[in-house]
Amino acid sequence: MFGLQKLYEDETSKAVSPEILGLNLWESRLSEIGLFLTKSQRINLKKTFQSSANTISFDFSDKQLSTRKFPKKDIQKELDEVMQKVILDLQDFEKKLPNIHEETTENFKNIFSSTIYEKLLKTNKKMLKDELQTRKIFNQNLQELWKEPLNLLHTIIVMTREIGSNYFNGQFHIDTSFTMDLTEKLLVRINARAIQIAEEILVLLKNGFADGAEARWRTLHELTVISAFIAKYGNSVAEQYIDHELIEEYKMAKQHNQYNIQLGASKIPLDKIKLLEEKYFKLLDKYGENYKSDYGWASSTLNNKRPTFSAIEASVEFDHYRPHYKSASANIHAGSYSIFSRLGLLHEEEDIVLSGSSHSGLASVGESTALSLTQITVFMLTYNTSVDSLVACELLKKYSDEANIAFANIEEMMWDSIE
Repeated sequence: MFGLQKLYEDETSKAVSPEILGLNLWESRLSEIGLFLTKSQRINLKKTFQSSANTISFDFSDKQLSTRKFPKKDIQKELDEVMQKVILDLQDFEKKLPNIHEETTENFKNIFSSTIYEKLLKTNKKMLKDELQTRKIFNQNLQELWKEPLNLLHTIIVMTREIGSNYFNGQFHIDTSFTMDLTEKLLVRINARAIQIAEEILVLLKNGFADGAEARWRTLHELTVISAFIAKYGNSVAEQYIDHELIEEYKMAKQHNQYNIQLGASKIPLDKIKLLEEKYFKLLDKYGENYKSDYGWASSTLNNKRPTFSAIEASVEFDHYRPHYKSASANIHAGSYSIFSRLGLLHEEEDIVLSGSSHSGLASVGESTALSLTQITVFMLTYNTSVDSLVACELLKKYSDEANIAFANIEEMMWDSIE
C-alpha cells in the first residue's frame, strides 16, 4: 500500500545514522583545511563507520594534498587536529540531540519531502494497483450482500428515466396535440435532475459511502418538497420559482466580485453586473421586496415575509421527514454530530474512526431514495392524469415498496449476525 510512514522512518534513520553523521562531520572539518574527499574515499569512510572500526585512515593523492591551505604543515598533525574537532563535534551533537528536532525541522521537511516524493513517484503505480484491487474485493463483497435492494433501486431509476422521456415526448397525454404549461415543464425538469441525483446516490451506495449518499438524498428530498409545492399551487408559483434564478445569479455575481482577488479569479465585468442588477430590481418591483430572500419565490403563496424550507415542507405535509432531513444535513455541514455519528458504523459506541467506505448504513438511504424518486415522478405523472400515467405510478409504487422491504431485510440480517 502507501507505506508513507515506513518511507519517513527510513529516511530519518538514514539522516541521523552513525555513518552519515560521521561522514558529514569529517567532510566538513577536512574542507576547512582544503582537503576534499573523492567518491571512493567517501565510500571507504562510510564503510569504516558501518564496521565500527577503531582506526580511520586516508590515502590522499598528491593532487589532493596540493590544495591544502597549510601545505608546509605536517599532514598527520593536521589530521590529528581534525580528529579532535570531530570528537568535539560528536560530543556537542549528543548534547544538542534532545533539541535537534526543533532546530532542524525546516531542513528535514524540505529534504525528506523531496526524497519521499521522488520514491513515491516510482512506486505509486503499484500503490494504486493494490488500492484498486482492495476496492474491487470490497465492492464485490458489498454487491453480494446488498445485491437485491440495490438492483431494485437501479430498476426504479431506469424506469423513471424512461417514464420521464416518454412523458416529455407526450406519450402519457390523452390529447397528443396537448402543449405542456409552465408548471408541467418545470416538473419534468425537476424529475430529470432527481433521476441524476438518484443515480449519484446509487454509485455512492454501491461503493459503501452511505453518509455521502445521505447528503445527496437531502437534495432529493428538497426537490420532492418543491415538486409537491409547485404541483399544488400551479403556474404562478412555477413562474416565480423559475424567475428566482436571476435573484440567485445576481447575489452570486456580487459575492464573486467581493472575493475574486482572494480566489485568484477574474472579476465579472461591471456592465454584466449592472445588467443583472437592473433585472434584479425589476423582479423586486414585480413580486415585492420579500422576493429577494432565499425562498422568496414562495413568499406570496405562504403569506410569509421570509419563508423557510421547513415552512414550504409543512405546507405540503412533508414535515414528518424533518428528522431524516436534519440527519442528512449533518452530513453536509461540519457540526460535531457528523464527526461522531456515521451511518457507516454499525456500532457507534465503539471508538472507531471511519475514513473510507463501509458495508453498513445503506438501508435508510436506499429506502429514502426509492421513495423520494417515486414521489417526484408521481407528482409529474398526476399533474395531467391519464390511464397510462396512473399505471406507471402504481408500478413505481410497487417497486419502491419492494426495495424498502429488501433494504430492511439486509439491515436486519446484519444486526442479527452481531447479536
